Amino acid sequence: MELIAIVDFIFEQAIQQSRSAGNPLHPFMVTEQGKAYFFADQTGKASPTVLAVSALRGPAAQAERIALLTEATVTLREGERCDAFVVYACERDGGDGQLWVQPYSAKRFFKPFQTLGQRELGGAFENFFSIAERAVA
Repeated sequence: MELIAIVDFIFEQAIQQSRSAGNPLHPFMVTEQGKAYFFADQTGKASPTVLAVSALRGPAAQAERIALLTEATVTLREGERCDAFVVYACERDGGDGQLWVQPYSAKRFFKPFQTLGQRELGGAFENFFSIAERAVA
């Protein structure tokens, strides 16, 4: 799968899970081969870098492209704070990673889960593959 296809896939999985089971979700990562890695973060505060690098130095060492999904509270352009899926997507030897954001309104008592607007490319981050390779060296 190409990187943007992995990004689309991981967002769709998160949306489906949230509609059926609610939030929060455990962080999870998907590779270009469609392999998924789920992380049990009991604190809810684990760094996305720590999660991704631990997988890239272990079971996902052969991956060429990955997307890692976490959840966070973000501030929208209008100044409103809301929950959002945050996807960190990067490629081996691909330069900076892409940070994607999809705001949502969580499932509540009589209120269904819904996404708010379109997902957006929200910035860049240091490529997880580069960090993993440096940690080994």
